[in-house]
Amino acid sequence: MTKSISILLGAGFSAPIGYPIGNQLNELLLHCNGSEFGFSPAGELCSNSKGDPKPKFGFETALENEFQFCLAVIKYYNENIKPFDYEEFYDYVVEEAIKDDNLNEVAKPHLKNGKNFEDLIRQIPTVYNQIVGFYLKDKNKKKWYDDAPQLIGNSIEGYRGCLLYTSPSPRDRQKS
Repeated sequence: MTKSISILLGAGFSAPIGYPIGNQLNELLLHCNGSEFGFSPAGELCSNSKGDPKPKFGFETALENEFQFCLAVIKYYNENIKPFDYEEFYDYVVEEAIKDDNLNEVAKPHLKNGKNFEDLIRQIPTVYNQIVGFYLKDKNKKKWYDDAPQLIGNSIEGYRGCLLYTSPSPRDRQKS
């Protein structure tokens, strides 16, 4: 009988290469104000290279209002529901926010351009996922797979220990 090996990778697995761990990501999201990025007319988060201030399009794009509402809901959640956790907040938005009558007050300043409360709530995951993605950068400010190395040999900086582990070959398992 062949045994399987499973490797469970938690959030801390990305820490050696400089990605933010959960508490760091929570702080980044709690203190986000949008000064580093904007939302293009196509609805995609965009930023200027070299950390310049927020891109200016000359008008409020469709998702800018929804972004401000998302920030207001993050603040509301942190102050009225429970201390902010980026994963639990996402679950709240997807499963509970639509039923939270108190959010109607939070939404009032954002009911623009024919948007209603339900439209605003449904848009949060689209905005929120892009914000989270913006903050997922390694210590060299590379995002996700920017310039991702190809494994040549047996080492990727920060993960040498994990990558050197190999399971025994079927032949070696038979010997033991």
